Amino acid sequence: MISEGIWIYSKFPSKCHECAAKVEKGETVLYVKDIKKVYCAKCGEEKIKNMTITVYDAKKVEPKAEPKDEPLQEEIMEPITEKKKRKSRADVSELAETMMGAIVRAAIDSNHDAALVKIKESIEADLIATYGHIPKRIIEIHSDGKKINTVNGTVHEKFEDVAMLVSAAVPVFIVGEAGSGKNHLCKQIADALKLEFYFSNAITNEYKITGFIDANGHYHETQFYKAFVEGGLFFFDEIDASVPEVLVLLNAAIENGYFNFPTGKFNAHPNFRIIAAGNTFGNGATLQYVGRYQLDAASLDRFAVIELSYDKNIEQIIAGGDNEIVEAVHILRDIIRETNLRLVMSYRAINQLNKLVNIQKMHINKAVQYVLIKGMSVDDMNIIKPRLKPTGNKYITALLSQMKNKTG
Repeated sequence: MISEGIWIYSKFPSKCHECAAKVEKGETVLYVKDIKKVYCAKCGEEKIKNMTITVYDAKKVEPKAEPKDEPLQEEIMEPITEKKKRKSRADVSELAETMMGAIVRAAIDSNHDAALVKIKESIEADLIATYGHIPKRIIEIHSDGKKINTVNGTVHEKFEDVAMLVSAAVPVFIVGEAGSGKNHLCKQIADALKLEFYFSNAITNEYKITGFIDANGHYHETQFYKAFVEGGLFFFDEIDASVPEVLVLLNAAIENGYFNFPTGKFNAHPNFRIIAAGNTFGNGATLQYVGRYQLDAASLDRFAVIELSYDKNIEQIIAGGDNEIVEAVHILRDIIRETNLRLVMSYRAINQLNKLVNIQKMHINKAVQYVLIKGMSVDDMNIIKPRLKPTGNKYITALLSQMKNKTG
C-alpha cells in the first residue's frame, strides 16, 4: 500500500509520533494521511526513505507570517509547494475536534436525553477503568459567604447540596435506604463545616431530648442539649421511628430558636445545626421498614428533604475496584425492589464481599452464603432464583449454586 504524505506547518505545539520530540508551532512536519500520524522534519525524511510514501512536495520551506482575515475556504489544509508557501490555518487535531464536535451535536440533536446518557456512561466507564472510581472534584465549603474549608476526598454525590443547606442553617431531612451512608455523610458534613458532631438514633421518650435531673439534683444532659446550647451539628437518625411527642418538642425548638430544658430556657447557639434522617419519607410503615411512624405535615415542613441513593462511585471504591461485586449487588437490589421483598443490599454487602473474597481469600461460595443469602428464606430464594440470569459474573454464579443447594 502506498501512503500519501504532505508537508504542512504545525499550527499548534505537538510531538512527533516516531521520536516523541516536541514540535513547536510553525515548524514543518510530515503528515501521513492514511495512518493519520505526524512526524518531525528529521523523522519525516526517514519515513519517506523507508516507507512507500508519495509526497506532494518534499522540499521544506520556511513559514511566513500568517495572513490576516483569510477567506474561510482557504482554511483547508493544502500541500506546500514553491508556488504556494502560505501557512495552513487548520491542522489535523483541530479538524478532528471540529468533526467530533459536529458528530456529538448531531447525536444530541437527534435524541438529546439518550445521547447524554450514553455519553455519561461512556465517560464514567473510562474513568472507572483508569482510576478504579470516578475522581471527585475539589469542593470549597463556605459559611456566611466566606470560604472555611476545602474537601477533596471521596464524598457522596449529594454532599455539596447538604453542606450548603446546613451551612445556611436550613434543617435537613435525609431519606435513604438502610446502609446508604447517611451517618457517614453527616459526620463528613460536620467535619467540613468545622462543627462538633452530636448524634442520637430513634428517640422513644422525651428525656433523650430534654435530659433530666436525678434525685441528687444532678442534670443529665443530652446530645441535643450540647448541640443546641454550645453549638454543633445534631444528627437525629431514624426520625421516622421516633415517637410523635418527641417531634413536637423538636419542632418547637427549631421554630422558636429557644428551648425549655429542665435547667431553664436556652436560646439556640448561632452554630446550632440539625440533620434528621429516615428510611421513609414520613408516610408511615412500608414492607421493608415496618416500624415507622407517619410524620405530621408540621414536622416535614420545617425540613428541606434530600433523597440519598446509593452512590455508584462510592460502591466502586468500597468494592476495591471489583466491578463484579457491584454488578451482582445491583442485580439483586433490582430484583428485591421489583418483588417487594423485605431484604436490603447496601454498601455493607459490597464491603463485606470485598473483604472476604479479595482480602481474606475466602472461597466465593462461602462469602456469598454469609453475605448475600444470610437473610433470605427459602421462599425468598424461590422468588429470586428464576430472575437471576447467568451473566458470567462469578458472584451471581456462586449465588445461583448456593440457592440451588438450599432449595433443590
